[in-house]
Amino acid sequence: MYRAGATFSRNDVGRVSERAPRRPRRRPPPPAMLRYSVIERLTQTSSVIQQYMKRRSDDDAGARKIRLLSVHEVADVHKEPGIISGYVPHGSPWVCVRGLFLATNETINFWTHFLPSLYFIWKLAELRHSLDFSDSYTWPYICYMLTTCVYPFVSCVAHAFSSMSVRAAHVGFFIDYAAISIFSYGVGVLYRSYCFPKDLLGTVYSDYFIHVCFVNTIVCTFLACRSRFLQRSFWQKRTRLLAFLVPYAWDNVPLLYRLLTCAETRPWTPCRPSDALHLRQVAASMLGSFFYGTHLPERMAPGTFDIIGHSHNFLHILGIVATNEQMNGARLDMDEARAPHHPDGVDLDLWATWGGLLAVAINMLIVAVSVVAMSRKLGREKNF
Repeated sequence: MYRAGATFSRNDVGRVSERAPRRPRRRPPPPAMLRYSVIERLTQTSSVIQQYMKRRSDDDAGARKIRLLSVHEVADVHKEPGIISGYVPHGSPWVCVRGLFLATNETINFWTHFLPSLYFIWKLAELRHSLDFSDSYTWPYICYMLTTCVYPFVSCVAHAFSSMSVRAAHVGFFIDYAAISIFSYGVGVLYRSYCFPKDLLGTVYSDYFIHVCFVNTIVCTFLACRSRFLQRSFWQKRTRLLAFLVPYAWDNVPLLYRLLTCAETRPWTPCRPSDALHLRQVAASMLGSFFYGTHLPERMAPGTFDIIGHSHNFLHILGIVATNEQMNGARLDMDEARAPHHPDGVDLDLWATWGGLLAVAINMLIVAVSVVAMSRKLGREKNF
């Protein structure tokens, strides 16, 4: 070592410089190595792109193929007793539409109401050739036909898009209940206009028959919507079934009275050509209610009737059969009577027009209130 302040000679400087290492100069890589590096990088980039495109294609294929869910993978609002599989997962409206062409537990429910709704619309359009729409005598029948077109169409829409979300299921079936209630009002106006037995005309029962029908359609919607707020499935089904059976029973009491009194005077012989149609309507309605209330046959063999053959399928099919028989029977009664349809002072023209519009408005108000209440309930459950 050298001390501070020491002097160096030339020999010492040369000796130190010889000991200092020299840094080697960096030579540029040969052209072959440069070409290999570029090719390698391009190959790696191409491999990454291929992997990305393959992943995208796999994702698209998975998106095109809807994986149906089991009962353990869906929310309680979608579950049905005895239905184990075939549930459509939550998704966009397009996913719901694609599900209608797959073997799901809602496919038959949709088509058994969508196709009949088109049929009833066609029947309503055909009336312009056989009925005079300016004649007030035909207004109750036209009012009834409008409700006949609406309720199966609303029902099929509710079944189609109920799988979008829990909220969509509640909203769709709120509107479905209102459509059924309005249909029951149309049936009441129809029966009071053309099918009412002559023995009951002029009585207190006939005077307030339409008024009770109007109240029933409001109470029916309220109870049916309220049933979706109940916690226990037992009370949900019973409340809903009661809400639909009471208006149906009230509407059909005069018709059944007419059929029974006719059977006493002329046993085994129909008094009117429409009696056989009305009897088939009652039988189909009762049978459909039985399947809806008991959930047979899927309760007896869970998982066997997930896609086709469960109780809701029978409810839709038998309900449409009953409506068709009812429509044809009432048309025969209307053509046969062709008399003043309010001889006892009841203005059925008013009930068939403004009364129907008022019933629709009140039912839509009940639906709106129910939607708001359900949204708040779902929000509290989500935050909790």
